[in-house]
Amino acid sequence: GWVTDWSFRQVARWMESKSFYGKLIDQFKNSKVNGRTLLGLKAEDLVELGVESFLVRKRLLLAIAELGALEAKRRKEQRTDEWTVGQVGQWLKREGYDDRIVRAMYRNDIDGRQLLMLDQAALEKIGVDSLGKRNQLASAISELRRLKELREKEENEARLKQLQEQGLLDEDGNEIVLDGDGDQNGSGNPNGHSNMRDVSGGGQGAPEG
Repeated sequence: GWVTDWSFRQVARWMESKSFYGKLIDQFKNSKVNGRTLLGLKAEDLVELGVESFLVRKRLLLAIAELGALEAKRRKEQRTDEWTVGQVGQWLKREGYDDRIVRAMYRNDIDGRQLLMLDQAALEKIGVDSLGKRNQLASAISELRRLKELREKEENEARLKQLQEQGLLDEDGNEIVLDGDGDQNGSGNPNGHSNMRDVSGGGQGAPEG
């Protein structure tokens, strides 16, 4: 599961896996430090928790930062439109929605793809009666759509850059078609122009006169 869903006992197990000593773990247990709290801890918070050693604080903060980076990477890689109905329910719980809304999603078989299509009217139809909750949930779904579009844009840009680095596309996103001799400049073309095809949707490049 997500680190933000960890109980204080799961935090304790993680600390043990990172070789932190028993007294420190007990201090975290006694303060009921759960996963969400753990990721937000700062140096001054550790002092308040009784972590007196500067070196231990530094090591713990580095471990927390690494854990947070892994969590962020997992969330970024998670494709919302591939969520199952169960994963939609888990997301709703993480966002603090009550069981009635979660049950409404389960009852209507709302998976990730369906979730991204929901608007105010659809939310009301599936049983989200509170106007405030509908507004809140519609806004959260809109943010999921925005993040999905941003991820797809970044993936497309990364693919484009890779193809350009491999010499398969020019800087404008046009496919470079080599002639039989492997000449990128299209020496086999009687007009002396390169044979290039636009793979970004612009169609076949026409040679100049």
